[in-house]
Amino acid sequence: MAFLYVAARPDITQRELLKVLDATDSVVSRAMAVISHVGAGGVDGLNLITMEEDPKDRRQKLLRLSRAGEKLAAEMLEDLNGGAQK
Repeated sequence: MAFLYVAARPDITQRELLKVLDATDSVVSRAMAVISHVGAGGVDGLNLITMEEDPKDRRQKLLRLSRAGEKLAAEMLEDLNGGAQK
């Protein structure tokens, strides 16, 4: 679910995502670690999103899709739209 929100709202902050998902900070932080390059629990991250410092508030991270995340989102949309026309 977090991946889809980041896809729909580039530059959403982790704090905004926390509110939208109605989740705890630790849940959102772990989810972001898993779908970013960071990883969690000894497992490499999926590198689907990037996290960059917000220039307006250095305590916050701006979330957006990485190239791999953009590719996955495009494939998901294609699948939802019935796949490639043959």
